[in-house]
Amino acid sequence: MHEFPLLSELLVIIVISLLVVCVLRRLKVPPVVGFLVAGSVIGPGGLGLIADRETVDLLAELGIVLLLFTIGLKFSIQEVLKLRAWVLGAGSLQVLLTTGAVMLYCRYSGLPAAQGAFYGFLAALSSTAIVLKLQEEHGDTNTPYGRFSISLLIFQDIAVVPMLLLVPMLGADETDWGRVASGL
Repeated sequence: MHEFPLLSELLVIIVISLLVVCVLRRLKVPPVVGFLVAGSVIGPGGLGLIADRETVDLLAELGIVLLLFTIGLKFSIQEVLKLRAWVLGAGSLQVLLTTGAVMLYCRYSGLPAAQGAFYGFLAALSSTAIVLKLQEEHGDTNTPYGRFSISLLIFQDIAVVPMLLLVPMLGADETDWGRVASGL
């Protein structure tokens, strides 16, 4: 079919993304929303212009790598060290309180504790890329509340690692926890 199918699919992504972002920008919708809409339209759940799941996974991983690289360009080690009190203090408090509140709500709703913990993990996290992009668009990155929210985002990004390690244990029976933990 194509000699470079991935290249042609990247071209489709770029062209449609630009069109959608331009249309939504005229409606005063942030570009991040345009990219999400474009992905939904292009992907297997939309028009199916990129229908192969392996290709979608590969492009998603490429996008995540580029996104993390871009986020890494915006932070210096010195800047993160300046924010360490907020990162460790407020960040851990936000993740623990949010996870705990969702777990309590789920528990009182009759859901198992493990399911409540999983939902708590999901609720405690935000998208660093989306928040940073919106802060940049509004000029809030260097304001006190902007730096505070960046501190929370940094801690959330760090907290993802232990959360991902705990997820298999949440799905296991209590009798299987030793086996799951030994696999970590």
